[in-house]
Amino acid sequence: MYGDKHPSDIDMFYIRADGMIIFGEIKNETYDKDKWNNQKKLFEYLIDNIKVKAVYILIVHDKYVEKGDKKVDIPNCYVSEYYYKGKWHRPIKATKVKEVLKIWNQ
Repeated sequence: MYGDKHPSDIDMFYIRADGMIIFGEIKNETYDKDKWNNQKKLFEYLIDNIKVKAVYILIVHDKYVEKGDKKVDIPNCYVSEYYYKGKWHRPIKATKVKEVLKIWNQ
């Protein structure tokens, strides 16, 4: 695909009634941006080649499981950026995951 292997997982996905798929990657705010670039390439390829309408969102949180935080409240985390129709975008204003799902579920 891009010359490198990109092992990855899918942290979140939501299938709308019309079949559109919203994939999500959930990262701590201190995530390694170099490793994320490899993962971005994989999901760009997936979104660009899937047979249904799809979007990929990057969700960033401030919880630290290794320091005792037990739960990440995903619906209330913010979307940092999203990949849709061949381009990466940043939300115009701070937008929570639950707001994105509500908007894209209309």
